[in-house]
This record gives sequence, structure tokens and C-alpha cells, in this order.
Amino acid sequence: MNSKDNTVADFQACTGIEDVGLAFKYLEDHQWNLIDAVNSAMKNDNIVDINYKGDDISIISPSQATTSLNNIYSANSSSSHKVNPLINTSSLTKNTNNMGPKILIFNITYKDKTSVIKVLESQTVGKLKEYIEERFKIPTKEIYLSGWYNNLKVFNYTILSSLSLPIENNLQLSKLSHMTSGKIPSSNESQSKRLYTLYIKNCWKDQKYTLQMPGDKTIKELKDTFAEMSSIPTKDQEWIGFPFEIISDSVTLNKTGINFPTQDFEVFNKASDSNLLSHTSNGRSSVDEDEPMMIAHLPPPTSSKIFSNIHETQEEGEGDEEFLDSSDNFGVFDAPCSSFKLSNQQPLILPNTIDVVEGQIHFVNQFELRYGKTHPQFFIGTMQHALDASCNLPILERKLLVVYLHHEKSILSNIFISLNLCSETVINYLNANFILWPWDVTHTSNKELFLRITTIKFGKILENTLKTTNVNEYPCLIVFQKCRGQFDILNIFKGSTCLEDLMTTLIHSVDMFRNNQQSSLQEEMERDTRENIKREQDEAYRLSLETDKAKKIARVKEIEQEQLIQKLKEEEDEFKMKEKEAIKMSLADSLPEEPPKDCVSPVTTIKIRCINQSKTFQRRFLASTKLEILLNYIASLGFDQKEYSYMTYWPTFDISQLNPNETLKTHNLYPQVSLTITERVE
Repeated sequence: MNSKDNTVADFQACTGIEDVGLAFKYLEDHQWNLIDAVNSAMKNDNIVDINYKGDDISIISPSQATTSLNNIYSANSSSSHKVNPLINTSSLTKNTNNMGPKILIFNITYKDKTSVIKVLESQTVGKLKEYIEERFKIPTKEIYLSGWYNNLKVFNYTILSSLSLPIENNLQLSKLSHMTSGKIPSSNESQSKRLYTLYIKNCWKDQKYTLQMPGDKTIKELKDTFAEMSSIPTKDQEWIGFPFEIISDSVTLNKTGINFPTQDFEVFNKASDSNLLSHTSNGRSSVDEDEPMMIAHLPPPTSSKIFSNIHETQEEGEGDEEFLDSSDNFGVFDAPCSSFKLSNQQPLILPNTIDVVEGQIHFVNQFELRYGKTHPQFFIGTMQHALDASCNLPILERKLLVVYLHHEKSILSNIFISLNLCSETVINYLNANFILWPWDVTHTSNKELFLRITTIKFGKILENTLKTTNVNEYPCLIVFQKCRGQFDILNIFKGSTCLEDLMTTLIHSVDMFRNNQQSSLQEEMERDTRENIKREQDEAYRLSLETDKAKKIARVKEIEQEQLIQKLKEEEDEFKMKEKEAIKMSLADSLPEEPPKDCVSPVTTIKIRCINQSKTFQRRFLASTKLEILLNYIASLGFDQKEYSYMTYWPTFDISQLNPNETLKTHNLYPQVSLTITERVE
């Protein structure tokens, strides 16, 4: 079979058109583009909807849809929920006539083998992995797909239509257990960053979770994320599975030594007995076990009075079905955003949801299936992410956070959504000024999860508010603002609020927020000014201290330098004195003995007078003694000839300038000479 025959066969399988000629005409009109041809054929009035299960596709005609609908009415006629039989089914046919599901083609390559899998774009990545499991016999949790369009990062709950994929996609299939490189390949991820897949068992509730986290996330962030997924607060979590004891929650996953790319954990609740579970995997609250109520179309109210009449009509303790039977006040009509809720319709958030993001994605998908795609922009992410995108931004960039709480059992849900929430005016104003975070509190488990999350972020203020809110006051819009570092509830809108009051109060809330924003900005500017002045004063004081310290250090160094110089000078003087004493002693030891008075040899008497010291010295020398001996004698007395002059009286001359090798008699220093010692003048 050639490629065109395959295309014709695929076209007939999708559309149910058995006429080959007609199939060829559709394909040729659209240049053999299968998707465009199928979408064109879906516009035919003979086709209402496409149901799929696995790879099988079946076509439902309008008559079949009507028959199925009547069967649903018959099946529910005996139930406790009473349904108005005058529900207009034309809107169902009208809405489904234009539905043309897009078929995506995936060429999956594994070990040089390529297999083609066709999936509707309304399905999830997890569903695609189930098909791959059937085809390649690889468990879903072992499947890793790479090569996504535009290097997209996907999760099992990701809906294919949200990825804007082309018709044909080429993906490479890898088995996680066989990936020995220590890194899941990803073209847009650096080599140093890892993405861990964590399989976590909640031993307190006997539940299992799969969580993907980057390796640069800390243990604290892992525990906070798990606290939002489970019912175990961060401080009460006890983790089993780390290879060694983790001392600090600030350690990143990359540094914990856990296995890559997957790791198994068990988490216990330290604050509770693990044998006494408040919830079990098989247990559900009475609210969860109730069948969804059947709600008929209601006429649009003309004023806010009709909302109050709704509450007056329903007495306390009466069921929602009694209100629906009251045909005196309301007629049956086609609602602008929704048709009706059937017993097989999925809730906005499935019971016992543990993943907030997954629950919100399901919320948006179901919301659009019921009410259409014209609605405010819902923020998809955890409560912390919503706060970071609204209240935790810098003051001038902040927005108000609005929490939308839905309840299936409220008789005002469809009315509020159709007339208020889906109003173009409200949509535009919410998108421009608010971050809208949605949640469904119909089921007790989801309400408890919501309260756990909000208690962590806001304390008890929201829990106390919800305790006083009964079912028929839902839906609720709760407006939060951050003022002076605290989260406050600015306004609460309940299901009975009319469009005019809703818009008026929303505008008033924004005005109040702007005023508070200006006040906070002014306070922050004043605080910054005070802090700047304080910083300048502290800096000036610090510089003054440093200057004083520097002066003190300089003075200390100066004193130390002076002391050192003085010490060196003293040591030098002492050394010179010792050196002089040594020279004096040496010279004294070298002198010949003084001749006696009765010496028969010629003797000369030398008298020495020191003017500065008023001292007089006298000694006898032989006339034949050399002048050098006399000079040594005078030096031994402490009068170095370099510093002193040895002057005679008459004629006046300095004997140190004479030849020291000649005798005293030769120099006419005989028989008696007086010398005066004076300091030399430079």
C-alpha cells in the first residue's frame, strides 16, 4: 500500500466516510494534508463528535448523541437528583459540530527501530507513553523521550495541545535504567544541571508520588514541595532514602549523593502514629461519594435581586434538586457559557488530588470543556509561584492575588461563571490587574489540601473565612494584598454578587491597592532615606574611627621609631665608650715605665692641662723617648688626637702634627714642657 492509500485509510478511519471518491475529493482539495482534510470533513452536519479510546476512533452522529442523552435522562430519572426534562440539546449539537480534533503523528525511534504512533492532541504525554509501553513493552516509568519540538520540557500531565507541536514529530526513546552517562540528554540543559526523577512513598497515607526536580534545588525546597502535595508539614517530614545523614536542609540534591536519574524515598509523619491514618487510599468522604448533581440552564438574572431570591427560595437543609424543580421563578434557556452537567462529567479537580499543578491543569481543561475558552487567564502553578508573580514583586510591579474557589454543589456556580466570571469586562479587568489562582473545593480531600497550602502561606485567616461560608455561597473570589510585609484579605466576592457589584468592588479594590501601594512606596522611600542617612552616619563614624586608629598607630610607630633610634644611639655611644676604654687600656699597657726621679739619663717633664675638664696630668719621660710614646700617653688619658689638639705654650704649635718617630729632645720638648688639650674645631 502506497503513501496515498495509507492517507485515504487514515482519513476514512477518522471521519467514517466510506465513499472512497468523496475521501479522495477532500484530500485533493487540501493538497493531501490529512489534518486539514479531516477538519474540513468534521464541519459536515452529519458529524457531531469524535470519541476515542486508545488508538480506536469512533464517530457519533447527532441521532446517536440524542439517543445517548435520552438514555442518560432515563438512567437518572429514578435517582435522588431531579432533572428538568426541558433541557435544550441544540446547543450540544451546535457546539460539537465545529469540533475537529487534531491528530499528531509521532515517529518513535528505539534501538534503530522506528514505530509510528498517532495520538489526538487532547491527550497527555503520559497517555502517549502508555501507547509506547504497549508498542515497545517498556514500563511507563522507564520511558524517556527526547527530541521534542523547540526543545520543550514536558511532564506526564502535559497536554499535547498546549505544546503547539507540528503534525509530525520525531522522538528518540531511551530507557532510564540503561542510561549510564549520569545525565539525561537535553540540548537546552547545561552539563552541570541534572533533572532527578524522585519516586516518593507517603508511608502515612500509603500513597505514591513521582516528582521531577533539578539538582540545584535544596532539600528545603523538596520538602516544601512535598508539603503542598501531601498532608505532612515540612517540619514533621522524616525522609528515608538518602545515602547518608543530611545535616542541613540547604544542601542541594546534587550534593546529597542520591542516585541519578531516579531515586526512591519513603516519607513518614513524625507528628502522627503511622498506624493510624486519617485518610486511606480506599477511603473517601461522604462528599466524594455523592453523585454529581444535574443542573439545568437558568435564565440570566436582570438585577442583583434575583441572586438574593435564590437563597430565599432554598430553605436551610433543602437539597439542590428542590431548587431546580422550582419552575415558577425560572425558565429553561441556553446559558451563554455552559450547557449542563451530566452524571458522567468529570469534576474540575479530581478527588484526592495531590499535585497542585496537575489539578489546576485538569481544572482549566474541564472549565473550558464546560464553559468555553472565553474566561480569565488562570495562573497555573503552586501558591508560592502565584505569590511570587503578584504580591512578592517589587512594590511598583505588584498585582493583587485573587483566589477563585469553585464548588460543584452550589446552585450559583453556573450562574456566577456565565454572567460574571466569563463577562468580557470582568475578563479584561482581571487579566490587567490581578493574578487569578483557581481551585475546586467540592471534595473534602481537595479542600483540606487547599487549607494546608494556604495555612502555610497566610496563617489561619483564610481557614476561618471558609468555615463561615456555606456551600450555596460559592463560588468565591478572595482578593489578597501584601501590605507592610503581611498578607491581608482585601475583599471577598461570593456567588450571589451581581456583575455590577462585582466590577464596582473590583475597581474599588484596585483603587485601595493603589493607595496602599503609594503609601507603602512612600514609607519605603522614607525608610530608605532614613537608612541612607544612618548608613552615611555609620560610614562617617567608621571613617573617623579608622582615622583615629591610623593616627594612633602612626604615633605608636613614631614613638617606637624614636625609642629605637635612641636605643641604637645609646648602644653606639656605649660601644664607642667601650672601644675608647679598650684603646686607652691598650695604649696604657704599651707605655714604658716612668723613669724614677734619681734617673741619671736626661729626663723631660711633661705637664698636661685640659681646659674643658680642668684636669692636670704630669709624667716624666726620657729625653730619648720618641714623640709617638708621648702621643699614646695623652690618648690613654682619653684625649684622642682626632678629637683634641695638643698645643704648646710658646712657641704655640700642635705636637700631634710633628714627626712621631723623632725623640722629644729633637722636637725641643726638653727638659720641661706644658701642653694644653683643646677640642678640635671642624
